[in-house]
Amino acid sequence: MPGHAQDDVPDDAPWMRLAVITPAHNRHELTARSAVSVLAELRPTDDYIVVDDGSRPPLESTGLLPDMGLQGRLLRHETNRGVLAARNTLLRAVPQDAEWVLMLDSDDRLLPGWRVLLDGEMAAPDSVGLLWFDRIKEDEGTVDGFIPVPGQAITLDTLCSGRVRGNFIPVVRRSLIEDFAFDERAWGWEGVLWARVLAKTDGRHVPVPIATGPTNGVRADSASAVDANHAPERARGLAIGAEEYIETLSPLLPIHYPDHYRDMRLTALTWRVIAGDASMAQVVQARADLTGATRAQQVRWLSLVAAAALPYGIRRSLLARRSRARAGSQTPSGEGD
Repeated sequence: MPGHAQDDVPDDAPWMRLAVITPAHNRHELTARSAVSVLAELRPTDDYIVVDDGSRPPLESTGLLPDMGLQGRLLRHETNRGVLAARNTLLRAVPQDAEWVLMLDSDDRLLPGWRVLLDGEMAAPDSVGLLWFDRIKEDEGTVDGFIPVPGQAITLDTLCSGRVRGNFIPVVRRSLIEDFAFDERAWGWEGVLWARVLAKTDGRHVPVPIATGPTNGVRADSASAVDANHAPERARGLAIGAEEYIETLSPLLPIHYPDHYRDMRLTALTWRVIAGDASMAQVVQARADLTGATRAQQVRWLSLVAAAALPYGIRRSLLARRSRARAGSQTPSGEGD
């Protein structure tokens, strides 16, 4: 099996102190299932921290969570502040003497043997600052993320060139993230954290699954403080996240990865249009400046932007209708989108 086996670690090697951190919002049963999988294999020096981001009812009151013992802590936001606010609370709560941090979503369940596997990888002579482990889609049995060469080094180039897709389970050295805080106005965008980490050190993909979770549904663990019906606020958060990502990687991005820079600029501007903070004319002009597109190409692209800027609820309805139409036109043996 790829990766470092526990046998590679010297017998007298000390356990590296690990902190497992999980944001949760209203996923009571899934969070309890996740907690059981974590607590079953924690080392005596490890920590497990959960932030209840305004769940109703509170997680603690449901009686579903297992006894977290001396190693576990359950923190709470009285109101739903959003996934990045929950992640910031978790990062601040990680003990100073923790050496590694495993960031686990509340709908993910760690697989038996996960802690022994981590011992081997974290203590390996070639250990780096960031490890990405595979995650399995539990209702499909397939790996959830894609890297062209499994087990390859993860660098800033890997991230910026778009060669990493899907979901992985990240384990990162605490020293690399101790001064980091997410912009809580952004929607999602954990990629900003990995961009900053990879600007300091390389990472490594370990092509071994250590967790399983649902295939579908929102991957963010803490529902946004902005309800999905408030499309402008959500779009503004997505724009802020994209803009922060660009700023984090400047000046590297526009110089060395112009295609990725162009795509991110246009993505941020398109979300600004949906939020009502920018005009179509601004997006079209930006695209002309970045790509040198012809007038005919601009007109075609403008129609795509207009479709993206439809009111969020209407756009979701149209996409759902298109998906149903595609599903109905497939043969029984065909695969879905």
